[in-house]
Parts: sequence; structure tokens; C-alpha cells
Amino acid sequence: ISMDRGQRWSTFGTNMPGAAIADLEIHEASNDLIAGTHGRGIYKISLLPIYAMVEKKFAADTDHFFDIPKSQLPWFRSASQSPDYRTVEKTAITFWLSEPKSITLTLKNEKESAMWATTMQGQKGFNQYRWDLITARLSSDLPYFAEYENYLPAGKYKIMLTGGKSTLVQPFILEKRREPMAR
Repeated sequence: ISMDRGQRWSTFGTNMPGAAIADLEIHEASNDLIAGTHGRGIYKISLLPIYAMVEKKFAADTDHFFDIPKSQLPWFRSASQSPDYRTVEKTAITFWLSEPKSITLTLKNEKESAMWATTMQGQKGFNQYRWDLITARLSSDLPYFAEYENYLPAGKYKIMLTGGKSTLVQPFILEKRREPMAR
């Protein structure tokens, strides 16, 4: 991505393979950029952080933590309480770093208790962490053992981005999914 009409470029997003792009589309309702490839899948990334940066004219030499979209839990089956994986959507946590550095994302509940955290190496420019809302996984090689995933309960939280001398905070709302996905 370039914020100065191609004078300088920085990476926006990760994990997209080097593949031919068949089509690019901006979904106007969500402001997502969707890229369709030949044989490597479909990729989606939100353009809202870019729009926010351009509109507010943030300085590139300071760190910024962009609004986190409201998220929904996956639909859980009533008998087994296992998630319907077709309804799992990752939450995009987007931030801008003025320099490469190690950062920690920490989610806290309304009582200020840490519910989840991850540490990663951030790069200069736009960064995005896509979180599956799972706070713990339990697996075993024992026979008949199913993998268990603990999802964050619906509620109001805050996510803190800590790196170096600064701590930035954004609110985060997680809702229950209202209806199961149609078959």
C-alpha cells in the first residue's frame, strides 16, 4: 500500500500467496477489498483503517490503533455445543507502527482481568492481527478425544496494544450470533 501516490510502499496484510489475481472488488457496504485468485482462494481485507488514516491525516511517525469492528461469535450446535465452523469469522485488529517492534495485544474484561493476550513482532506501517476469538485450546492424542476450544463469551471488552513506551486502547464488543446459517 502507498499513502503518498507511490513514492513509498509498505506491506498491507500477510499470508496472501504469490498468485495471479483474477478479480479485485471493493464491497461498498463493508469497505472490504476482496481479491479472487486462480486456484489459491479468495482473500479479504478491510479498507477502513486506510480510510481512517487518510481522513484524519495521522502522522506516520506515531503509533495508531484503529477501531475494532463489532464481532459475532460462531453459531454453536445445541446438542454438542461445538461451533458451526461455517459461521466462524476472525476479528481484524489493525494498527500502525512508526517502527518495527515487538507488541503485545491484551484483551481485558470490564473488571480489568486479562482474558487473552498474544505477542508478535510488528513491522513499520500497517499491521493486522486476525483473531479467531478462541482464548484456549485443549487437544490430546488419546482415542475418542475431541479438540475443545474455549471462545470468548459475548460482552464488552477493551483491547490494549502495548509496545515500547506506549499503550493504546480500543473498545471491543462481541455479540452472540442471532440465527444459524441457512443450509
